[in-house]
Amino acid sequence: MKRTLELRLKIPEIDLNYWMPTDQDALTFPFREGNLKGVISLNLDPEAVDYDYVEDVADRLRKVPLSCSQVVLRIEGECDDEVTDEEFLEIAQALTAKYLNDMLSYIRTELGQYWGSLIRISEWGLNEFLLQANAKWVDERGETEVLQEIEKVFAIPLPSDFYYRSLGLDKTRWGSISRYIQERPDRDLTKILMANAKQHFEDGDYRMAAVEAVAALEVKLPRFFIERCKSRGVLGDSGASLPSKPQIGYCLILLRLILPEQELDVWLHVKQAQFADSPLLFSSLESDITGKGIVDACIKLNTIRNKVVHERKIPQQEDIKDIKRGIEAVEWLLNFIRDVGGGVSH
Repeated sequence: MKRTLELRLKIPEIDLNYWMPTDQDALTFPFREGNLKGVISLNLDPEAVDYDYVEDVADRLRKVPLSCSQVVLRIEGECDDEVTDEEFLEIAQALTAKYLNDMLSYIRTELGQYWGSLIRISEWGLNEFLLQANAKWVDERGETEVLQEIEKVFAIPLPSDFYYRSLGLDKTRWGSISRYIQERPDRDLTKILMANAKQHFEDGDYRMAAVEAVAALEVKLPRFFIERCKSRGVLGDSGASLPSKPQIGYCLILLRLILPEQELDVWLHVKQAQFADSPLLFSSLESDITGKGIVDACIKLNTIRNKVVHERKIPQQEDIKDIKRGIEAVEWLLNFIRDVGGGVSH
């Protein structure tokens, strides 16, 4: 017996890079759950795309997709007659939570679209899930039968402070989502923490924004510190252990000694040249961003973090700008560490 279920779920708006997947671009994944096996397909909904008109090289207006706020899932399953509709729907709910959230996880962390928070489908009752997803059965002729219908209203705050750093979804990155889901790579904890920090900042929770951003740095900094010291002959190849958590603050203080400002400057110059054709990434950055500015901002952010954690201080108005600048600086430094590691960049 074959059943096909179609779901349309509202999601936080996905920033597009002038590209929209077609039916042929749908991501498909085989699945087997108990007595049920089949295929799930995942795609963005063209009916929920926000478009804009821009001038092309021939001075003609063309319609380009900017963002999408809905996703379409089709779950086709073959099963014994013993599998009831309700059992099928329960499996469909679990599959939706897995594949949709894996997609959003990639968009949120790998593309920097931090507002793409995961949807807590697993917390919904089955009926609520079907209502929210505007679920429909699809017969072999492609005709649909609505199970339930409800007006969906989602309050999605518009991103602002860090929006310019996001990467738009395009054909290459769309294909990367499929590999990301199938290969299930180890998630980069620093990217998750940075997405959390930005979202906390947007929500006005400046305390947690500072804490999460410094936590992201704490994940990568100890190993970077040790490798840097080894490469400069400060430590031998053996006997070096990672700094303990209380010592990580000292790593930040000593950052100036193991990371020359000019090295960061050279790396910044190369990085900005690479993204010269992606103005969204740099349009809102300070034009005078420097290696010294990155290191100073990271140290300042750690000072604020220590005050809110150890002294129970609430961030003051004058701290907010430093927290935002610190989050940006941490992101730059983490990217540098990923690119260069314990070696030198020039």
